[in-house]
Amino acid sequence: MSKRKSSNEDWVLETLRLDYTNLTQDEFIVKCGLSRTTYQRWVRGKSSPRLTPEQIANVCRICRISFNTFFTKLGISIAEIPEK
Repeated sequence: MSKRKSSNEDWVLETLRLDYTNLTQDEFIVKCGLSRTTYQRWVRGKSSPRLTPEQIANVCRICRISFNTFFTKLGISIAEIPEK
């Protein structure tokens, strides 16, 4: 499904978009409820992402991946996430 192979230099959302969807960057941004400018800053490494729970859920739904897969791609084990 990937339009191109992603590299380790890509930010994880861009990698997920390319590997799991056929959406353009703009389509993906809108469906995830993100700002285009903010997303592009994240991809370029100019700022750190702070996704809301709703945005994380949107990414997982759009990419058809589990929360576990999402956090694994970020290098985070769900077991390490503290419960509130």
